[in-house]
Amino acid sequence: MARRRSYLDRTHANTRGAKLLAAAFVARPVFVNDEDGNPVRQWRADEMQTYTVAEITQALRGRRAHESFELLEFIPPSAIKYCVSRGWLVDQAGLYFVTEKAAADLHLPRTTPGMSLKFLKVAA
Repeated sequence: MARRRSYLDRTHANTRGAKLLAAAFVARPVFVNDEDGNPVRQWRADEMQTYTVAEITQALRGRRAHESFELLEFIPPSAIKYCVSRGWLVDQAGLYFVTEKAAADLHLPRTTPGMSLKFLKVAA
C-alpha cells in the first residue's frame, strides 16, 4: 500500500514560495520615533534593495516636497538615493522636491483635492 504524503507535501507549505510568504506575514516593520516624535521605519538589511517603482510612486504622490523622515516611512534610504540619481528628487535645504521628470515618468497626479501641484523644473 502506498504511503500517504505528509501534510506539508500535500499543501506545498514547505516550498520556497510558501516560506517567503510566511516570513513576510510574520515579520512586521519596526518604527522608532525620532527626536521630534516622527515615526521612522527601521529598515532591515534584506529590505534595503527590495523596493519597487510602485512604492516610490506611492511615497511621492500628492505632494511636491517631502522631508526625509516622511519618505523613510515608505521607502528605504537606497530608494531615496535612486530617486535622486534618476532626477526624480532634488535635495534643497533639507527638503526633497519632486521634479517634473518624476511626475512624467511615474505618472504622478498633478492635482489633489483643493489644489494643483507645480513640480520642480530642473534645467537639463
